Amino acid sequence: MVPTDASLEVSSNWALGDIKATAAWRSGSAGQGVLIGIVDSGADSTHPELVGRVSPASQDLIDERNRLYDASRTHGSMIASAIAGNFNSQYTVGIAFGATVLALRSDAIDGGYYDTETANAIDYAVAQGAHVVNISLGGFSSSSLSLQAALRRATEAGVIIVVSAGNNSSSEVSYPARYAGDARFGGLILAVGAHGQAHELMSFSNRAGETWNYFLTAPGTEVPVPAFDSPDCAPAPLCVVAGTSITAPQVTGAIATLLAAFPALPPREIVNLLLTTADDMGEVGTDRVWGHGRLNLERAFAPVGTLLLPLGASEIPADTTLGVAGAAFGDALTRDPAAWQAVAFDAFDRAFVVDLSSAWQPAPRVPAPLVVATADIPSLTGTRAPTTPATMLTAAGFAGYERELPQVRQDVVASRISLPVGPDLDVTIAANRTPVAPLTLTEPRGHFGAGGASAGVALTRSFATGRLTIFADALAPEPNRLFGGATRQAYAMQYQRDVGAFASRVSIGYLREQGALLGLDWSPAVGEPPRASSSFLGAAMRWTPLPGLSIAAAAELGSTSPRLSGWIDVAQPLLTSAFAADLSWAATPRAVGRADRAALGHWFLTLRQPLRIERGTLALTLPVATIQGRAGLGQITRTLQATPSGRELEFGIGYELRTAARVATRLEFRFVQDPGHVAAASLERVIELQLRLPLP
Repeated sequence: MVPTDASLEVSSNWALGDIKATAAWRSGSAGQGVLIGIVDSGADSTHPELVGRVSPASQDLIDERNRLYDASRTHGSMIASAIAGNFNSQYTVGIAFGATVLALRSDAIDGGYYDTETANAIDYAVAQGAHVVNISLGGFSSSSLSLQAALRRATEAGVIIVVSAGNNSSSEVSYPARYAGDARFGGLILAVGAHGQAHELMSFSNRAGETWNYFLTAPGTEVPVPAFDSPDCAPAPLCVVAGTSITAPQVTGAIATLLAAFPALPPREIVNLLLTTADDMGEVGTDRVWGHGRLNLERAFAPVGTLLLPLGASEIPADTTLGVAGAAFGDALTRDPAAWQAVAFDAFDRAFVVDLSSAWQPAPRVPAPLVVATADIPSLTGTRAPTTPATMLTAAGFAGYERELPQVRQDVVASRISLPVGPDLDVTIAANRTPVAPLTLTEPRGHFGAGGASAGVALTRSFATGRLTIFADALAPEPNRLFGGATRQAYAMQYQRDVGAFASRVSIGYLREQGALLGLDWSPAVGEPPRASSSFLGAAMRWTPLPGLSIAAAAELGSTSPRLSGWIDVAQPLLTSAFAADLSWAATPRAVGRADRAALGHWFLTLRQPLRIERGTLALTLPVATIQGRAGLGQITRTLQATPSGRELEFGIGYELRTAARVATRLEFRFVQDPGHVAAASLERVIELQLRLPLP
């Protein structure tokens, strides 16, 4: 069980909240596996707060006494509980409650502390494998050469030394804290001052002075610790203490949680991390009063600097937009965060888990405008009459019509021009639409519509009962794409047969993409842009059971075989679909018909599903790491279902009226269920008024 801010042992101790100790515990670190030397007056290993926390290697440095704990001297026990006190629903809890303390009793028989015993205690801690040593004592006399030598041996062994700054209201810290920043000790000695609940520097606390680059503060007043039968606290179970003696163990405990969480981080970097993430106080930057400022474990456990993601052949900031999901994918790339778990490294090369599902942008959805004005380009096919029954359908005003909405941008003009080049042979040139008119009123947004602005050409040979068309379409690179232009070439062959009231069409096609996969692309910084080829089959029919009544449907099914490299691959082929259907019946108002005998009006109902991934799986190769940081960097491959959560279905009902002067007006109400193929998306409602005018 992990302590929280609401736990009694935490909420009753303002110091724990002030340094944000729960940030370490939430990360899973409570100092497990860390041995902490405490040079002090020993520790009561039988007290509930310290049961199981005191190493059996603990020692009394005074041989003739050989007594680890004396009830009349509780200072060391209080320090030990502040560092590693048990989380046991009583008293309070230590910052590193999972660590082990090596209690080194070094107080003399007369109650004083002398350099010889302090030096021996430090040497003993190093010999026992201590990772950090807490020294909550000091004076203003320079330490002996023997103590300085012990400190040097410890720091050369990579042991961090945390020393209280002293309680003399001085502009300089006491000894041995004064050695913080001394080049002889490799930057592994920290001096700790005291601040209060209002974040003021306590008047008794010594200032940073010469140790300003290795000085920070921690809560140093009204800090609760177990009383340990102290005569100054009895009979209360808790004792409220003040002074820099209680600030040092808070930093020591914080260091222990960092050592446990990031064992690959060298001791010097642990110290630098704690100093770098302290809350700046006093003058801006490091100063001779506050040093680096207040201890803040939340910032210490958070990423420092820019998180770099080792993806593909390079490293990119973890908050970089990785790519754009094509419309056919819907929310498939963003709805499974577990598949997108990866690691990125901060300025200290620590590994942090990031969710890359949020690094994808959805395909842009361009809302249909309320009013659309377009211009018809007159047909250049001459006077040759189309074969029946298309003549009847054209007379009814239904053949060759499709919605002329831009596919990507509102400033795109859609047009189609047919040119006769021989008997029963036509060439059609198209811009921003397929070069072949659909059989349905609303054209399926299929594989030909999987990109943006395009240009196409078709060659059509007419026969007595049908037409054979071979056509091609190309997507020009789009200047507004996130990662540069993508090109697309589509080729298809179709045959249309007209028999009586039926018109049917079958087609087969091939789509080649460079720099995109059905609209999906990603940053070249993380790998080679995608390439893909798709094969698709299409079928359409239109039935005119009565003059003026038309029923039509069209569908496409496709299979995409991406040619990907590096971090995204395909585990199962991508199968796609698109369809459209409509019902239309003639209804020209009598008044309009009397005024313009050539006027044609009709009501229509439409249904359309744009291109959608129906089945398929992507394989993602992403970086993972252990707590060893970069040294533990590896890769893992996970699968991601490419099918979106919803199915976009667009329902439309509307009316169109055309006149002999080639003026057309059209009003349509559309409802879009699961827009963007996202099940959680709100229903879209669109009212569209379209006016089409002939060119002069």
